[in-house]
Amino acid sequence: MTGTRLDGIKLAESVRFDLNAHLDEKERRSGKVTVLFGLSIKTKPNVVKYEIEGTAILTGKEQAIEQLLKNDPKLNIPFVFNRIYQQVFTSIFMLSSSLSAIYPPPDLFSVNYQGLPVKNANSGSTPEVAVDLNLETNVIKKE
Repeated sequence: MTGTRLDGIKLAESVRFDLNAHLDEKERRSGKVTVLFGLSIKTKPNVVKYEIEGTAILTGKEQAIEQLLKNDPKLNIPFVFNRIYQQVFTSIFMLSSSLSAIYPPPDLFSVNYQGLPVKNANSGSTPEVAVDLNLETNVIKKE
């Protein structure tokens, strides 16, 4: 995980968070899938950039794992990124404090860009899947 402070911002100025994500399957076994992921969150205007890369291990029933690996049609990224973001949000929040920068909202993956709720892929009767992450954290301040 890397955070980079790019520029200052006036308190009254609003920002937009843009997402880029990628996911590559590394290994698959019965009830277990290991994926490499990358997530980039940038602000417009350019204030701060957060880049998260790591390994996620998904364990559970095959059908539930496949559901998490499918793309959310509204965000066009796999549903598993919602789970990954839930686990890394606290680190992003602490990283933003070190950078004296704005942080993305905690529900970044559960609202679309118009601010309307997006149905959670894990609601209802979808079986649970455990997602374990492996990350490192770096802080970069540009003055």
